[in-house]
Amino acid sequence: SLKKAFEAYLEGDDPYSHYRIGQAFEEGWLGVVDMVSAYQWYKRAAQEGHYLAIRRLDTSDIIKS
Repeated sequence: SLKKAFEAYLEGDDPYSHYRIGQAFEEGWLGVVDMVSAYQWYKRAAQEGHYLAIRRLDTSDIIKS
């Protein structure tokens, strides 16, 4: 399930996990979309060099805070 996947990614300490957490917040895997949290996780993954996170931040209208 998406909830179990989200919980597994929370245990990860790598750029891919951080990207997927951002994706989970953006897509509402837990039933609620949270674009602020999505941005924060995408930003963290991007700072760690995750290509898709960098691309996501560059090509989206995600709330920047």
